[in-house]
Amino acid sequence: MRLAVASLTEVVPLDDLGARLVGVICGQVGVHDVVDVSVIVCARERGHAVVTSDPDDLRAIDPKIELLQPS
Repeated sequence: MRLAVASLTEVVPLDDLGARLVGVICGQVGVHDVVDVSVIVCARERGHAVVTSDPDDLRAIDPKIELLQPS
């Protein structure tokens, strides 16, 4: 399955405000992976599910996030 389609892909910069939010969430849930947290933040903001082959780490951040696993 090809996930990145140029016309549908959005590159979201991690600006100062976003980085601070990610840092707060890392502190709240006790994780250190800023990339996983930023993925969760972007998905929440857009109402999107997350496609991942590693659901456990993402569930630790947000147990309610919709996760899809590639087949």
